[in-house]
Amino acid sequence: MGQAYRCYFVGADGHFIARAEFESASPAEAIKSCIELLAKREPGCTGFELWEGDRRIHAHRRRAKA
Repeated sequence: MGQAYRCYFVGADGHFIARAEFESASPAEAIKSCIELLAKREPGCTGFELWEGDRRIHAHRRRAKA
C-alpha cells in the first residue's frame, strides 16, 4: 500500500480548480501520475501542486506555447 497524495490542479489565474486524491508508492510515481492527469485536463488548467499531508511535494506549470 502506498502513501496518500492530493493533486490540486491550477487555473490560469493561479487558483485551484480541481483536486484528485490517490495513493502511490513514491513521490516520483505520484508526480508522474499528476502529469498524466494534467494532460487529460482542459486547456484552462495550467499546472498542479502535489501534496502529501501538509507538505507540498512538487509544483508544476505548463510552459506557454510559442
